[in-house]
Amino acid sequence: MTDGYFTQLVSRLFGKKERPEGRAFPLVSEQLKRSERFMEAYENLKNNRRAEEMLSALKEECRMAEEKGHANRNFQIYRSPQSNGFYFNAGTGFSTAEFKFLLTLFGEITESLGYTVQTADRKMTEVETGVRTTERIYLKPSLGTSFEPPIDQRYGNVHLELVLINEEPSFLKVMAHVYMDRNYRPPGSFDEFTRHLFSGGVN
Repeated sequence: MTDGYFTQLVSRLFGKKERPEGRAFPLVSEQLKRSERFMEAYENLKNNRRAEEMLSALKEECRMAEEKGHANRNFQIYRSPQSNGFYFNAGTGFSTAEFKFLLTLFGEITESLGYTVQTADRKMTEVETGVRTTERIYLKPSLGTSFEPPIDQRYGNVHLELVLINEEPSFLKVMAHVYMDRNYRPPGSFDEFTRHLFSGGVN
């Protein structure tokens, strides 16, 4: 694979949204709610060795991506002054249920770091290849009763997004967007935020 291929891939995932080829027809747009059955399975998996294996695998994929740059096609890292993030795709070998588990876990961990969920939704769209499902969780730092600048922005606003095509996982993306003006304290390290995610929480 050429560097050009990965450059285009990163641009599509982290850059400006491109209009899909052909027309896209929205089918469902709703609040993201997990069923009791899902949450029961989620809690069981969270305390299972498989959860540790998945997080360890992602930590290793992240390490290889940092070392090899665009040579790692399963895990991509994005860095800029105002936005930092990563994404991993189905090449990691996780099932649909495991991708949804990771989305939910990352949201839960982010909340534990002093965040509040602003938006959690699911959108299903008809595209040329079938049905695209996007599950999204958007979180902002909890301000509490302190509104005086400089405001603690923690790691910035966090955007979690899982995309499935015909119920098969395509990718899961994690992004943090930070404020650069003096009304906010400098953000925490995105690498530190990533370590929290891959360790399963604050430790």
